[in-house]
Amino acid sequence: MKSKKKKIIVVVALLLVGVIGVAGYQFLAGSEVGEAILTETDPDPVFYHMDPLYAPVLKGRKVNRYVTIGLILEVPSEEVKASIHHQMTQLRNAFIDDLNFQSNMPQTDIRGVNLSRIKTRFKSLSSRVLGPDIVDEILISYASDRGY
Repeated sequence: MKSKKKKIIVVVALLLVGVIGVAGYQFLAGSEVGEAILTETDPDPVFYHMDPLYAPVLKGRKVNRYVTIGLILEVPSEEVKASIHHQMTQLRNAFIDDLNFQSNMPQTDIRGVNLSRIKTRFKSLSSRVLGPDIVDEILISYASDRGY
C-alpha cells in the first residue's frame, strides 16, 4: 500500500511540475520580456568566399611546387563583408607572402601543408590587415599540393 501511495504522489508531483512549466511558458510568451527571451538568438554568420590562393612553395631560391588553398572568411555582418572587399588585394598578398615564409619553415606535417598553422597565422594576418574583430574565423574549404 505504501508503494502505491508513493507512486501516486510522484505522478501528481510530476503533473504539477508540468502544469507549472506550461503556465510559465505561456505567461512568458505573452509578455515583451518573454518574447525577447524566446526570440533571442545569435545572428547568422556571414561568409566571404575568397578566390583561391595559388602560392608557390620555395625551396632555396627556386619554386619547388604550388599549393592551392580555398579560404572562407567568417565575418559578423553583410556591411563588414562589403567593406572588406576593397582591402582584399592587401589581404591576399599578405597571405601569399606568409605562405612563402611558411614554406621555408620545418615541416612536421607529412602532407606538406600544415593547415592548423596556416589557419592560425592567417587569422592573425587578417586582424593586422583588416583590423581587429573584423574576421571572426578563417575557414579552409580545401587545400591541395599541386606537386609541380
